[in-house]
Amino acid sequence: MLNIPEYRNYSGETKIALMDNSTVAFLEQVERAGISAKELLIAFSTIILTEGSGI
Repeated sequence: MLNIPEYRNYSGETKIALMDNSTVAFLEQVERAGISAKELLIAFSTIILTEGSGI
């Protein structure tokens, strides 16, 4: 079993991006348009990819 911490209160300590297939496809389009996906994701301290997200 995974040891995932439970957050009951949010005080801005963690910014989490949850990415699925749609998000990955969007970021690919953003990259093709000349915008760095890294610049969009730099604000997040954790990025979680769902199973089957293509990465």
